[in-house]
Amino acid sequence: MNHRKRPRKERVSILQLNVGRNPEAHAIALAQAHSNYIDIILLQEPYIYKDLARKITKRHPSYECFSPTDSWEVSGIPRVLTYVCRNSGIRASQLRPDTISQEILSDLLPLQISSCLGQSALIFNIYNAPVAAIRGGEAARALTCLPESYFTMPTLLAGDFNLLHTKWQPSLHRPPTAFAGAFTEWLDERGLRFTSEADIPTHNRGNVLDLAFVSSSPSLLGASTRVAHHLDATSDYRPLLTDMPWEHGSVETPQRLRFDTLDHTRFPTLLAANLANVRSSAESKEELDCLANEITAAIHSAYTASANKSMPRGGGQRWWNTGYKKALQDYRAGLCTQKDFRRITRPPKYNTSVTRSTR
Repeated sequence: MNHRKRPRKERVSILQLNVGRNPEAHAIALAQAHSNYIDIILLQEPYIYKDLARKITKRHPSYECFSPTDSWEVSGIPRVLTYVCRNSGIRASQLRPDTISQEILSDLLPLQISSCLGQSALIFNIYNAPVAAIRGGEAARALTCLPESYFTMPTLLAGDFNLLHTKWQPSLHRPPTAFAGAFTEWLDERGLRFTSEADIPTHNRGNVLDLAFVSSSPSLLGASTRVAHHLDATSDYRPLLTDMPWEHGSVETPQRLRFDTLDHTRFPTLLAANLANVRSSAESKEELDCLANEITAAIHSAYTASANKSMPRGGGQRWWNTGYKKALQDYRAGLCTQKDFRRITRPPKYNTSVTRSTR
């Protein structure tokens, strides 16, 4: 697996896309994002394996996956997943609003991100189902019911809203979707501005369904969202790419010690030498705490000197090689159909390639 250094930049890139529960589209979206140095991926209607107890979905070695709920059996199929690049220097902390039920929370994932320089922002990944679908319109309503304290920091709302309104689709020739009017009023109250491209369809059949809004915070001035045709993942939806000002600072890729490389001869020798100068007893609570720290330090020092460190996790999928990239070029040039491209890019041993979500 190749490991590469990400280019330094003063912005954070966020890809949002509804992959329509298709496994190939889901995998292609992740591979495309990695190839284009995308920092954060917001997927709606991701691929989820039918056995919810196993919590299986698509993963990528360079991204950490966040799920909106812990128990999929209880809350139901998650309809949003968020991925954060591991070596981008972005720290992510998931929020779990206690005012929203587990079922609705499956469609709403708030994630607080921060940089090593102290900049922070709140990113919402949203799937607001159509009115006639399960939990139709409930995610947008739940969003507007969140306490105002959630929106005190710089905020991005992004996802598939399924709300038709002339504010983002001036050419609309039908009545707005129910609740769309109330939702726009709430956006104005919270100081959230539309940052996507007005009247540019986000679905192959037309209409502006996928939206992005940012708060009026000075730190987000210059944020913009556009349709990113070059990130097409064969979904019926068109990918949107948001660029926000961001101070990444220095990026250090964490490296862990690999237990399977431990030198079983060297470790006990070093540990014995380290423990030789550690006291053997303690008479008070303070001395006991000190003794515990000294023993821990002795073990860590011996372990560090006896095991190898892991390689930085910056590689792509093994199956996304030159042949598949050539197939992508053919697909973009119209030389193969959506169906053929999905078949070509299907990873080897496809039925066992999915992995668990850990969040």
